[in-house]
Amino acid sequence: MTIKTGPSREYRRVRRLETGWRFHLGDLDDGADPELDDSGWEVVEVPHDWSIRGPFDSENPGGQQQGFAPGGVGWYRRELPADIDRDATIRFDGVYRNFDVYVDGEHVGHRPYGYSTVNDKLSEFGVDGGETLAVRVDNDEYPHSRWYTGSGIYRDVHLIETDSVAVAPFGTDIRTTAVNRHRAEVQMLTEVKNAESVELHQNDEPLGTQRADGFGPRPIEWYVPYEAGTLRAVAKEDGEVVAEHELETAGDPSRIELDADRETIIADGRDLAYVRATVTDDTGVRVPRADHEIRFDVSGAGEIAGVDNGNTDSNEPWVGDTRSAYRGTCITVVRADREGGTVEIEATADGLVGDGVTVTVEDAA
Repeated sequence: MTIKTGPSREYRRVRRLETGWRFHLGDLDDGADPELDDSGWEVVEVPHDWSIRGPFDSENPGGQQQGFAPGGVGWYRRELPADIDRDATIRFDGVYRNFDVYVDGEHVGHRPYGYSTVNDKLSEFGVDGGETLAVRVDNDEYPHSRWYTGSGIYRDVHLIETDSVAVAPFGTDIRTTAVNRHRAEVQMLTEVKNAESVELHQNDEPLGTQRADGFGPRPIEWYVPYEAGTLRAVAKEDGEVVAEHELETAGDPSRIELDADRETIIADGRDLAYVRATVTDDTGVRVPRADHEIRFDVSGAGEIAGVDNGNTDSNEPWVGDTRSAYRGTCITVVRADREGGTVEIEATADGLVGDGVTVTVEDAA
């Protein structure tokens, strides 16, 4: 698989939309209409809660749990900044409760509930600055909570502008994957969003275009009859190609490729390295149908702790030095001894060219 990306430069601008809002308590049929005269609406800043102003009444449907405060339906409006010049996303950190977002009268998104952060992509609606942003908030159903919630846009609103290739909202994740007395490994994962639509080609024949839905990392799927050759996905943003991925079908099984997840482990008798064996064709493409029995030989400053292939239907023992490939791969887990040095791992199988890899075992401090 090959990946090509081409953002012109790094770009991210975040602005908090606190001021410039107008508010109307009560429902309107034309609340999203950009031509609506809202000059008589109340000028407010967000965060904003209309329930806290009352009137407080024991007859209010929220009852004691809502502090006898009113709910209802409210509308918020403001103009977007005039200088939007990149892909724009509007982020609501919290709106209570069920709310709908509109830009120049077009419905952008709906969100039930009232506590989750929501990101709505505005660039799909041709936003380039100066449009009317309208939000309808409906907190008119009771009961819905055991405590006071308030009503309205009660947390910050952010306008986020990025290049078409950018880190996705909340797209970073930091994990500690291994810890012992001598070292710790920290893994950082980053999700990148890069397109509004994807074209799929099979052996250079187009199979159609699909658009991303804008509501999170849901995959775009095609059901494609098998045909040997290549599948190529072309991602586009505003008509420009921003990424390409190509997947080739595999030829006949030819060789084993070994790779270890770590180059160095600690000589403490417990530290582990995971070594993956992949059955490939002559060009290095994994062969998904390969199910060869792979034999592992480990020598030097370590031993085999176990083997596996990820097949939940397999009855093969995990203790031993052989494992059948599943979807073209299997692994051996190598455990360090207490002496230090190197571990040599070799993998062989009938009819395949074998491979080897070396892992260094460092003396414990």
